[in-house]
Amino acid sequence: MKKPSNPISRKPAVAAMREVMARDIVRDRERVGWSQAELARQAGIRVETLNRIETGKRSPSLITIGKIDAALKTTQKLKRRN
Repeated sequence: MKKPSNPISRKPAVAAMREVMARDIVRDRERVGWSQAELARQAGIRVETLNRIETGKRSPSLITIGKIDAALKTTQKLKRRN
């Protein structure tokens, strides 16, 4: 049986937002010198989840965005202090 198509994934604005978010996460992760595995560990999410977000295959929930953001902001604050 064929799965119904997801109308959200066909919307250009959603795809564009997903791409921008993915690019920002990769940039910030690389800025602090972390691998995907390290960011996933620090954020308390699965590496597979982070990979799908960074490649634009998945839209993260607000909770996941908050976890990633908190992990990256904490690290950036610590680096500025040193």
